[in-house]
Amino acid sequence: MTVNKWIEENYENILQWSKQLCYNHEAYMDLAHDMIDKFMCHEKAEGLVERGEARWFMTVMLKNQARSGSSPFDRNYRIRTEEPTDSLDSPNEEYNIDIDYKIESIQGVIEDLKAESIEGYYACTIFEQVLTQPKMNFSKLSKETGIPRTSISQAYYQAIEMIKKRINTNGNTY
Repeated sequence: MTVNKWIEENYENILQWSKQLCYNHEAYMDLAHDMIDKFMCHEKAEGLVERGEARWFMTVMLKNQARSGSSPFDRNYRIRTEEPTDSLDSPNEEYNIDIDYKIESIQGVIEDLKAESIEGYYACTIFEQVLTQPKMNFSKLSKETGIPRTSISQAYYQAIEMIKKRINTNGNTY
């Protein structure tokens, strides 16, 4: 089978693949036609058709062009899926002030624990670093600080227990 014959037989499929990969964007036909043109000019096209690998190759070409942030297609059409909306922007959701009180309570307990002992200071500092830095985990913090990962995880869980104990002792069951 020739490349032209394969494209004729699979033209509707190519359009459908393009449409799905473009999230039904109106420019899916442009993408399909660009990739058909590139496929026809590709040096390995004949071999791909003969081995039955043309469909796979075409879908990979379509996917790479549709989803790559640096592709010519992306630069021309900027296809983006909808970003999830922030729950704070939702007008139907009521603001819960109890959450603020709980956060303030925990922050106060952390400050108290840090002031009382060196162990509390160390554990709460580790706890804050893990929670406040983006994409932080025990291994990453260990690499950045030179503190063994197991020491960091022990301090983190120790801080959690200290905070829970202090909150429960004060009569708050947050």
